[in-house]
Amino acid sequence: MSENIVTLTDVHLKRAGKPVLVDLSLRIPRGKVTAVIGPSGVGKTTLLELIGGRLRPDNGYLLVDGLSVPDLGRRELFELRRRMGMLFQGGALLSDLDVYENIAFPLREHTHLPEPVLRQLILMKLELVGLRGARRLMPDELSGGMTRRVALARAVAMDPQIVMYDEPFTGLDPISKAIIVKLIKKLNKTLAITSIVVTHDVVEAIQIADFVYMLGEGRVLASGTANEIQNSTRADVRQFLQGQADGPVPFHYEADDYFSDLFNAGLLNKDEQR
Repeated sequence: MSENIVTLTDVHLKRAGKPVLVDLSLRIPRGKVTAVIGPSGVGKTTLLELIGGRLRPDNGYLLVDGLSVPDLGRRELFELRRRMGMLFQGGALLSDLDVYENIAFPLREHTHLPEPVLRQLILMKLELVGLRGARRLMPDELSGGMTRRVALARAVAMDPQIVMYDEPFTGLDPISKAIIVKLIKKLNKTLAITSIVVTHDVVEAIQIADFVYMLGEGRVLASGTANEIQNSTRADVRQFLQGQADGPVPFHYEADDYFSDLFNAGLLNKDEQR
């Protein structure tokens, strides 16, 4: 068994003719928490879509647990996805089902377990996230943090090998963020799973990650442990980690010289004609 459960080698991907990933190579170690950080629009969520087989790379190699995902047929891809859990950015709970039935949904779809066994599994997952007492609440009765916790319980309902988190901390208050951080670490250890956390929340990523990749311009800009990333001397990495408004990612969109543009009356008619 390989120590890396996910391997990408020289992956290229274009969307609408625009390069999204360029020469992307990375390894996700089995049984660990790997954080993928970087500014918005650098391909973090696209990476999860590739791993789950929703997208196929234009070039390169992508292996998940030894399987070449782009080469899988429909049946084999569905079998692989059953070994994956996904926490979507907004939770993506089914609004017409209560908490209990939201978690029951994947179990009813993919298994033929008797109701008593199903009930025990659901209550066990809810206990893991601290919401066993909320099982009959509807999604619109939940806070943002509770919604994310229910979605996490659903993501692990099938005891997956891999759980992927797409911006799990977005829109949460500090207490809810702390709870999700705790749960990711706890579930990764308790269930012996591999966690891939895509986020632009640096503080939370550093807290939970065994290994960190920072993406930029469709490729890996930096990788290493949390301490190694924090001590990086790369200007673009420092700008992101420190939240600087200007730097390698400039504040100003590319334009002509300001004063020439401002006082060149010959351009006035061109702008007025647009």
